[in-house]
Amino acid sequence: MFETLDACEPHLPRDKPRYLMGVGKPLDLVGAVRRGIDQFDCVLPTRSGRTGQAFTWRGPINMRNARHQDDPRPIDEDCSCPACRNYSRAYIRHLHRADEMLGAMLLSWHNIQHYQDLMARMRSAIEAGAFADFEAGVVAGYARGDIDPLDPAALKQRIDAEARALGFDAVGFGPAQIPARNQARYQDFVASGQHGTMDWMERRLDERADPQTLWKGAKSVIAVGLNYGPDSDPLDRLRDPGRANFSVYAENRDYHDILKKKLKRLGRWIGEETGQALKVFVDTAPVPEKALTAQTAVGWQGKHSNLVSQDFGSWLFLGLIYLGFELPADSPSDDHCGSCSRCIDVCPTAAIPAPYQLDATRCLAYLSIEHDGPIPVEFRAAMGNRIYGCDDCLAVCPWNKFAQATAEAGFQPRALLADPRLLDFVGYDDAQFGPPFPGRRSSGSG
Repeated sequence: MFETLDACEPHLPRDKPRYLMGVGKPLDLVGAVRRGIDQFDCVLPTRSGRTGQAFTWRGPINMRNARHQDDPRPIDEDCSCPACRNYSRAYIRHLHRADEMLGAMLLSWHNIQHYQDLMARMRSAIEAGAFADFEAGVVAGYARGDIDPLDPAALKQRIDAEARALGFDAVGFGPAQIPARNQARYQDFVASGQHGTMDWMERRLDERADPQTLWKGAKSVIAVGLNYGPDSDPLDRLRDPGRANFSVYAENRDYHDILKKKLKRLGRWIGEETGQALKVFVDTAPVPEKALTAQTAVGWQGKHSNLVSQDFGSWLFLGLIYLGFELPADSPSDDHCGSCSRCIDVCPTAAIPAPYQLDATRCLAYLSIEHDGPIPVEFRAAMGNRIYGCDDCLAVCPWNKFAQATAEAGFQPRALLADPRLLDFVGYDDAQFGPPFPGRRSSGSG
C-alpha cells in the first residue's frame, strides 16, 4: 500500500487504475493497517447527475444523492485532466464536509502531500514497532483539528486571489488576538468616559479585547479593505461656507451593504473550499477591526487611531473573517507615522489629546453622528459648514498622496450630495435624514 499511495497523483488515471486511492476518512487508512487491510478501492464522484454514481476499479456503483445540481462546475476549470473536467464541486464539498473520502479530498485540492506524509510516518512507526502510539497520536491530532489536508500557505494565496477577484483592494492575514497595549488603550478609553454616550462600547468589553472570548474557535483572522478614497481633497470643501459638508463615507451608499455582500461571498467560498467553520464581521459585533487589521500587512493604526495604508492612505473600509483554522500570518505593517503630527494639529477641537488617543466627546464626527443630544455650545463654531461627520484628521494624512479615487460604483457621491448647499438642510430632523442615509446614525445632526 505504501508504494502505491506514495506514487498516486490527484487525477484519474487514463485507463483502469493500477494503483488504488483510499476510500474513507483519513483515519480509516490508519485503522485499515491495524486491521491488516493493504489495498483500497478507488472511488471517485461523478458529475453526471443526481444518482450519486461513483466509479470504482470494479465498475460503477450507486451512492447516496450528493445534490450535484447545487454546483455543477468542474473541480478545476483550468485543468484538462479527466477528473477535473468530469467531477462536480458540489459532490467534492459534500464528501469533504462529511470527512468521508480520502480520494475526494485528494482531488479537491490537488494536494496529496498531507497523505504522503501520513504514509511515511506510518511506515516509520511500523518499522520502529511503535504503530499503536502513532495511531493514538493521529487520532488525537484530528480531534484537536491540528491535522488538516490543506496546505496552509497555498490556501492563503488562493484566498487572497479570490478576495481580490471579488473586488477587495487590500487583504491581510493575522492571528486571532490583539496586543496587550491595544486592549489597555480600549479599556482606558471607556473607563475615562471618552466614549461619550456610545453606551454600547461599555458592553461586552472582554469580547472587544479578545477575539477568542467572542468565539473560542477563532484561530486566524482575514482582514479586508475596500478603498473609498475621494476624487478631491475633503479639506477644500471647508473653504466654501455655503456648502453642506458631509463626511466622505456618508456621501455614498451605506458601505455596510456593499462590504458585507462581498465579504459573505468570500466567506461562503472559503467554507465551500475548506469545510471549516468561520464567522464574518462588518461593524456588526464587538470585534476590534482596526487593532486586528493592524496585525496584518494591510496597514497600521495611525496617531488619529484609524487605520493607515501605504497604498490607500486613510481611506479603507474594513471587514473581518474569523477562521476556525490557522493560516500563516503576515508580517505586520510597520508604523510609518514617524514624527508626523498633522492629524493631531489639524483637529479643530483638540480631540486627539496625545498620539494614538481619541477623546470622542470632543470629536466633531462623533458629535454630529453618534452623540445623543445637541452639540455642546463650545464646539458649535468649530462645526463650520460640517453637518454630518468630519474628515480632517483622515484627509490631512500625508500617506493619502499614494491613495487613489475609489473605483467602486457604490461609493460614488449620490446626486443629492454632488454639490449640497447648507441652506438645503436647514431644519432637517432625524426622520428627514433617514432616507438619504440608511443604516447610519444621525442623532444630533438636525
